[in-house]
Amino acid sequence: MITLNLKNVQNFSNNLKIIKKVPNILPASKSFGEIKPAKLVRTPVSDAFEKSISREQAFWKNFGFTLPMKDKDLEEFSEIIHGICDGIFEYELTPTLKAQFADTNAKFSGRLKEASSILPKFQRRQESLEKCSNLSDVFSEVSDLCGFKLTTKGSEQEGSEIVQKIAGLIDEGKFEPTHIINRGKTPYLNDEQLTALSKKGFHIVQPKNASNFNCSSVYFRDAKYGVPIELQIMGDKTDKINAKEHIFYNYKTKGGATENGVVNEKFQKAFDSMTSDEINQYQKYIDDCYTFARAKELNVDGIKKPLLPDNMDEILRMV
Repeated sequence: MITLNLKNVQNFSNNLKIIKKVPNILPASKSFGEIKPAKLVRTPVSDAFEKSISREQAFWKNFGFTLPMKDKDLEEFSEIIHGICDGIFEYELTPTLKAQFADTNAKFSGRLKEASSILPKFQRRQESLEKCSNLSDVFSEVSDLCGFKLTTKGSEQEGSEIVQKIAGLIDEGKFEPTHIINRGKTPYLNDEQLTALSKKGFHIVQPKNASNFNCSSVYFRDAKYGVPIELQIMGDKTDKINAKEHIFYNYKTKGGATENGVVNEKFQKAFDSMTSDEINQYQKYIDDCYTFARAKELNVDGIKKPLLPDNMDEILRMV
């Protein structure tokens, strides 16, 4: 395992001014993660060379890449971005946000997107990625690069408290607003709360087709580095279903019933044994479970507990 030395980061490149600030906020004994130092120690691009090529080409030259980027370049760059953000996520963003929401009674959790998950986004957006001429632009290609979650009991009062804390982050200038996606038929932020946040600069996105899955996602950037953040707000009963449903989602989209990057063999076996009709039945069962869970969070009576379809493995039960 090779870790990125802070000195290497400091000498990274004249184009990567953001990274030069990082050593000032991290303990000297900390490192940014698994990156080959040699890849980051580059001779600064000369003025004459910069005049002969585009800003984009000059930027990528600092990493040793030429355009168009090859698959191996995208893979290596995904590792670099993960390594750069590792320290920012752990020592800067996590403590700040955890402290901000400490007295909301919501369960706080977070994760930094792994290089293996960054790569597919870079691959899909390679054309726009190659037009980037600074690190902030690169970060913007992955809107959920740093993901945090506030798990609540699902009440409007909790939502109001969280909205006040989000507004405080913007008012203090620590973070810059981007947008909010309010997912589901009964999401966790109501119209009044959304209006309050729109006045702080957030663009409100309401999906055209409301699903049974409810989640309010607030997106913003930290003002110091430009790293994008997704803050999910979700009820505890919905969250429990979402944890299992995500395994099913990974199976449908990627072919593997992965959980935290590792295939869950029991789920994989259960899904592999299902017919296409059973897959559809199970998806409807999940949708019904989301409706049931949100009703329980809101103390709404009259919603029957969904039944797992016949002959399905008990491990697939949601409620």
